[in-house]
Amino acid sequence: MLRAKALSLDIALIQARRHPGGGLTLGVVCDFTQAMVEAARLVIALDNEMLPATGGDALLDEDDVDVWVDGDHRIIDMPDPEPSPVERLVARQVAALIPDGATVQLGIGTLPVAVATALSDHRNLGVHSGVVSDVLVDLIERGVVTNACKGRDHGVTVTGGLFGTQRLRDFAQGSEAVAMRNAEYTHSIATMATLRRFHSINSAIEVDVTGQVNSEIAGGRYLGAVGGQLDFVRGGVASNAGASIIALPSVTPDGKQSRIVASLGSRPVTTPRSDIDVVVTEHGAAHLAGCSLAERGRRLVAIAHPSFREEIDRQMRAG
Repeated sequence: MLRAKALSLDIALIQARRHPGGGLTLGVVCDFTQAMVEAARLVIALDNEMLPATGGDALLDEDDVDVWVDGDHRIIDMPDPEPSPVERLVARQVAALIPDGATVQLGIGTLPVAVATALSDHRNLGVHSGVVSDVLVDLIERGVVTNACKGRDHGVTVTGGLFGTQRLRDFAQGSEAVAMRNAEYTHSIATMATLRRFHSINSAIEVDVTGQVNSEIAGGRYLGAVGGQLDFVRGGVASNAGASIIALPSVTPDGKQSRIVASLGSRPVTTPRSDIDVVVTEHGAAHLAGCSLAERGRRLVAIAHPSFREEIDRQMRAG
């Protein structure tokens, strides 16, 4: 929309620093920023020397900036959160589906951290993600992630954002093993389709018995937009020998509500059932692609929490 001028933009306020090799670097994020800079009438850059000197699509020309302002030289750290015991169980189920040599999408949050930890015994994994966190450094240093079998971007982790701490920023700045690319590349289905054994891993708030996924509203509260989930779902399915995995605990943290539900009701559908592939909880994996609605229901009830299976099955048959 920015490229096509369908979304008008008057002022772009960005963080940047001068790159030792010339020009400017955006440092930690480059997803939509280049397109924003090109579309804006006025570009104001806050000078932040604490940003890592990353390259690729994080680079801008100095002429792209209209106003240069001294910044406060701070970056908000985003340390990896500690997964819950249930999330670690979910992660083990996910890891069992991913073969050595696969390329994975690792986002941020407790469940992606749990999945990354569960992959610690894998070998020759690749990473292609919209964002990455500190756990990426652990996987590379342990030899788990080598990016040797990706089919493209050989030896390189591709991401549009560094959402971590100084450890991640230092690693990305000092290593040629991390490439900063914009959303037109990281979220491109055409790009993901050429990755070998690409397994995208996304979380959800709830999944209904037909495979519809809600990742936006919980308890009547809006938690986030669609984001790149559907892009990565379709990318995983498009990859040769790849998969799209939706992973979530079977119940809410208080244990009072199932996250496998008979119906989403009026809640939004973030990923439609026509795109769904595999759904994983701590109770197993439901492979849904190509299944009838009745079979989907049976498989999803089987990975729901045992306390809710009978009720979900009753509602499914009644509805």
